[in-house]
Amino acid sequence: MLLLITEIFLLIIVIIILFNHLTNIFSLSSLGSYPEPEVFPKVSILVPARNEERNIRKCIRSLLAQDYPNFELLVLNDNSTDATGEILTKFNDPRLKVFSGEPLPEDWMGKHWACHQLAEKATSEIILFIDADTWHHPKMLRAAISAFLTENADFASALPKEEARSWGEKLIIPFIPWSLITFLPMVIARRTQRPMLSASIGQFMIFKKEAYLKIGGYSAIRDQVLDDVTFGRRVKSFGLRWRFFDGTDYITCRMYRSFRETCSGLGRYVFPIFKNNTISFSAVFLLYIAAVFGPLLVILLWLIGMIINADLLTLSFISMIILFLSWVISNVRFKFPVYLSIIYPITMGIMAYIAYGSMVRALAGKIKWKGRKIRYF
Repeated sequence: MLLLITEIFLLIIVIIILFNHLTNIFSLSSLGSYPEPEVFPKVSILVPARNEERNIRKCIRSLLAQDYPNFELLVLNDNSTDATGEILTKFNDPRLKVFSGEPLPEDWMGKHWACHQLAEKATSEIILFIDADTWHHPKMLRAAISAFLTENADFASALPKEEARSWGEKLIIPFIPWSLITFLPMVIARRTQRPMLSASIGQFMIFKKEAYLKIGGYSAIRDQVLDDVTFGRRVKSFGLRWRFFDGTDYITCRMYRSFRETCSGLGRYVFPIFKNNTISFSAVFLLYIAAVFGPLLVILLWLIGMIINADLLTLSFISMIILFLSWVISNVRFKFPVYLSIIYPITMGIMAYIAYGSMVRALAGKIKWKGRKIRYF
């Protein structure tokens, strides 16, 4: 009886997941779906670059190719030890300004310090932070600013098309948009100022310069691992207008290139989402494990011939079908191969491993990225 009650509870959880997926699919606005303004304002595009020799050329070319009347492109070479700086010197365009980063202060995160320096050099009233591992459709800036202005946003972010080529990436990367539309009710998030009901993607963040300064900019979050999540929450806590868009038609990103790199990269972020709180992390982690693998375990036990209550088996099958449908919805919307939905238990198992490892390594102080140690406490 206890197992049956538990399975009913888990079924309710996955039904909520599916419902949230469906409502988010229809409520998440896409870049390109907004009317263009009569006059486009000047925009400062800010790109921090540390050891980005494999990405920076493609990123800068796509930004200089923007069909937008008035922008400046500021790039900061953040003490790179590879060919990033040399590649940047080969561009010859008056809209592009390249700077060398100052040494990293003791109490700053690396990217935050680079972005802080860029923001101080920006001359526009709208600033757009872009990661160097992204590339962009020529009309990206038109579409983004049209959406930003129409929504009268103070801060906005957009989800890129996360490219996954190797199987190591395909097994993990689709989890990013799936988790976003699983855990954030967009309809409610747009209508409330509660900081926890926000989402932001650090690869693409737009600010009104006035709003950026009002919340303290990067200086106010200098020691926070998650700049995007922290900014989203901070913007709402100041009573400012937050917006989130689907940017998959205009922005593309390849975050990582292998299974190991993907695990290492995502491992930096999972634990800080819970503000490094082991209690809340553990509670959500255990519920996640139960909802995903409880029904699967029941079905596996039935397949090997163990006697399983018929009602319990039926509920388990329904739970798995609902989870599978949620993955189909996510993969179709965010342009991943639909066949990856079949292996969702593997993806979710790997993410459970990454999440647990994120907590353990963060508590032990053993997480580094691009040669710099990440401080969590």
